[in-house]
Amino acid sequence: MSPKGIFNKKLCEILSQNIQLENTTFENNKLQFVITTKHQYSLNSLLSEQRP
Repeated sequence: MSPKGIFNKKLCEILSQNIQLENTTFENNKLQFVITTKHQYSLNSLLSEQRP
């Protein structure tokens, strides 16, 4: 698993353990978190980017 995948998994575990829900219908359902980055750069695009 990649470092980002490990981070996302650990973050989901922490959030699901610490978020307190008041609505019991949601408490009975398992929470799902979708974590994405704002920009998904490939290594190629980062390395080929022109620097001033």
